[in-house]
Amino acid sequence: MKLAITTSYVNAQDAVYPLTRREAIKLLCEGGARYLDYNLDREFRHKKSTDNTPFLTDGWRDWCREVRALAESYGTTFVQTHTVFPNYYADNEADRFFTGFVGRCLEATALLGAPVTVMHPIAPPGMEYDRPGTVAVNRDYFRRQGDIAAEFGVKIAVENMLSNRLFDGTIFKRCCTTSEELMELVDAIDHPNVGACIDVGHAHYMREHVGDAIRNCADKLIALHIDDNDTFNDSHVPPYFGSLDWEAVYQALRDVHYTGGGMLECHACWKLPRELQMEAVRYLADLAEFMMAQVGGYEK
Repeated sequence: MKLAITTSYVNAQDAVYPLTRREAIKLLCEGGARYLDYNLDREFRHKKSTDNTPFLTDGWRDWCREVRALAESYGTTFVQTHTVFPNYYADNEADRFFTGFVGRCLEATALLGAPVTVMHPIAPPGMEYDRPGTVAVNRDYFRRQGDIAAEFGVKIAVENMLSNRLFDGTIFKRCCTTSEELMELVDAIDHPNVGACIDVGHAHYMREHVGDAIRNCADKLIALHIDDNDTFNDSHVPPYFGSLDWEAVYQALRDVHYTGGGMLECHACWKLPRELQMEAVRYLADLAEFMMAQVGGYEK
C-alpha cells in the first residue's frame, strides 16, 4: 500500500497562516511525505481558491507538470487525486459550471502522474431514495467518464458516501452509503477503468464494520481515504484520534492483498498555526509509514 497525504491539508486558502501552492507542496515533501494526493476539488469549488487557481487558466497543464516535477525532485510521487464533485445532474449554473471541469481533473490526474482519481457518486435532485434510478443514472455517467479516463491512462475510484444525521433528527440521504450499495453501482458500471474507493471514516460514521466494507470491495478496490471519527461527526481526524478499530482495517487490507494507493484525509489538521505545521506534517508522514508497515505490500 502507498499511503499519501492530501494537499488539502495545507490548502493555501484555508490555512490560518496562508501558504502558496508551491510552499504547501514543499512543506509536505520536506516533512517526509513519500506519496501525495492532489485535492483538485478544492481548486474549483471554493471561492478563495478559484480566485487564483492555476486550473482555471490556460497554463493549467504546465502547472500540473511543474508541481509533479517539484514533488519528484524530493523523491515524492502522486498516487491519487480527488476530482471536483458538484451534482453532475443538477440544472443550475454553479453545478453545470463545475461539472464541466471533471474532464480537466481526469487529464490533470494523468499529468500529475497519479494512476487513480476519486469521484463521488451523486443522487440527482429528488432521487435520493430512488436506489434503482440513482444506480442507472450513475452507471451511465461513470461509463462515459471511464471512457475519458481510459484515454488518459488513469482510473476512476467511486467513493462510498455518508448520509448526514442532522441535529433535528432527520437524515440528509446520499447514495452509496454502504459498501453493498457501492459495489452494486461499480458492478453496474462494469468498466475496466472504474473501481471502488473505501473512505474508512465514512464507513465508520455509517456504523458499517470497516473490515467488512473493505472485503466487500475485494478486487474492485483501487483507492482508499484514511481518517477517523467518533461515529457522531465526520470529523476527519487522524487515525487513532477517533474510535475506529485500526487493526481491523489492517487485517482486511491484508486479507484482500491490497497494494494500491490511499491517502490520509485529515481535514482536522488544516488550521494549525504556521509554526506547528511542519511538525504536524512530520507526524502524518511518520503515521503513514507506520500504517503502510502494518499492511505491507509496498517497497521501501
